[in-house]
Amino acid sequence: MIAAAYNGGVDILRYIWESSGATTGTTTAGDLRDAALASFPGQWIARSYVWEEVITMDNSGHDPIVENYRWYNADSNVAAESLKEKLRMGHYVMALVKMQYDYGHGDSRTGWSEVISTGNTPHWVVITGFSAPWNNNDPSSSYNWIRINNPYNNRVEYYPWMHFYDSLVAYSLVEIWPGHL
Repeated sequence: MIAAAYNGGVDILRYIWESSGATTGTTTAGDLRDAALASFPGQWIARSYVWEEVITMDNSGHDPIVENYRWYNADSNVAAESLKEKLRMGHYVMALVKMQYDYGHGDSRTGWSEVISTGNTPHWVVITGFSAPWNNNDPSSSYNWIRINNPYNNRVEYYPWMHFYDSLVAYSLVEIWPGHL
């Protein structure tokens, strides 16, 4: 897969920004979906999720498929299982989360950042994994962790599942994978 050449997919957002000319500041799920399709040659499918609106497109010119359903649920474990399944299928999943930053000495790359529900900056991250074991009986269990790549500083970060889930902005995701409609 082409995206695998980009550090196993964790650097996929940086590749999309650089190859498409998209900007990171105010990119919507639809913008990121379109930029992803423009970034990868050949047959790719991209799906954007914002609240209940789901739009699936490919880069071969087919009409988009528009659906209304929730990938998330009042039961956050259902959302976790949905995301785990997407990763098991080899899909790349990016989520829009709230972040808080410390810019450190005026250089945005030397400071720290944190996914946090009270953050004031929407920011796209790549979901790269989940903890095992997983406690399906308690979403707030100390066993339940998510692993992301944060392109802000290009590092892997780990967060408790509910901490991450509560930081999602409009339940926005972009999912991409090779294929065609």
